[in-house]
Amino acid sequence: MGQANSVVSSAVDSAISEFKENILKWATPRTTRFVPTEQDVLAVEGYLLPYLPIEVINIILDEAEYWPHLICSRESDPPRRVIASASPDHNMSVCYLISPKISEYCLTRRTKLKVRRIVFHTLSHDQGWGGDAGLTGLYEGSYTWFEAAIFRNLEGNDDSDPDEIARSVQSLENRGSDFSRPFQVSNPDTGKKVWLLQKNVRASHDEVMHEIVWDGKDVPREADGLTSEEEATSEKGSGLGYGFVRQLQAGDHIAIFARAQYPGWTNHVVGVDMQIFYSM
Repeated sequence: MGQANSVVSSAVDSAISEFKENILKWATPRTTRFVPTEQDVLAVEGYLLPYLPIEVINIILDEAEYWPHLICSRESDPPRRVIASASPDHNMSVCYLISPKISEYCLTRRTKLKVRRIVFHTLSHDQGWGGDAGLTGLYEGSYTWFEAAIFRNLEGNDDSDPDEIARSVQSLENRGSDFSRPFQVSNPDTGKKVWLLQKNVRASHDEVMHEIVWDGKDVPREADGLTSEEEATSEKGSGLGYGFVRQLQAGDHIAIFARAQYPGWTNHVVGVDMQIFYSM
């Protein structure tokens, strides 16, 4: 009996040791953080199930933000140029990237997937000149930027050009209000069908990498002393993403648009990626 207890104790110690090792790998700064796979999450559940109910385990994993993720990206060499003057009204919009469909269920088991956070990266610059010389902020008076959108009822997303897909969705929307057709979800905060993602640094030839993090924990602007989206983006040029994650449903696609407005302005897009974190 004593030998059996010793074997069990050894197995438990080994499992706890492995769990601690995974947690230590994960609990690092965000830029180098270990990102668990679905298999890692299942393994942690397996370690804890003999001691805790699954409801408590799920709370622990969510509080620790121990979430797997999906990633999609696109790079352009040479950079994709989005030129405002290429549009008749000098207001150019190009859909640069569309994510795969957000699945209803996880890959490894039949449980519903819930999006918790999205981390975007943009690498880009503008034409390197222009703007009001009296402006002091890096992003004030910047007329090249990125927007995020949600496509719903979009069937398939193959290797077709993202901009062709987006224009097709917008064309179908204009034909009527049949909600079985693909459409762009409205931003509840602004009434528009896009969310401001990121502005470029104004009048700079240098490529700049921006990281934008959106989750479902929308903090009221008043808590940060902010009164408008414009004020919120003045320091880092990043949109707040209010309501974006909460609007996402199974089957949706996330789209990134590159923008340029007014004669002379050009958005040079080197690359964009998005990491979609979800709980199981």
